[in-house]
Amino acid sequence: MPTEVTAYEVRIYGGPNGYQGNRAQITLYTAQDKAAGYLRFKDPDQEINEDAQRGDAVQMHLPLAALGEVLTLLQTEAEVTIHLASGRGFFTIGKQQVGGVPEKKRISITPPPPRGR
Repeated sequence: MPTEVTAYEVRIYGGPNGYQGNRAQITLYTAQDKAAGYLRFKDPDQEINEDAQRGDAVQMHLPLAALGEVLTLLQTEAEVTIHLASGRGFFTIGKQQVGGVPEKKRISITPPPPRGR
């Protein structure tokens, strides 16, 4: 069953091997401030581990190249869930409108009015 994600924390690991073989980790939290999942990112030369469920939290492993896109989704989407099915982690955003961004997420930039003479 998908778990709703309401907050997240990002960790970036330095050094030649990162931390425990991970270059970065995003911890996903529920509204009750419990860990719902861990998105772990690996360097290009590292093997991607199998996804798993540990207690209530999904451990999902991704290539480091996906970090930017995942952060963008977390920063811009209102409905995010995570779950494990068939041995694979699923990081899902809610239904989206066909044809574009909802009105409340649209940004318009208007030039300033001309200055009086």
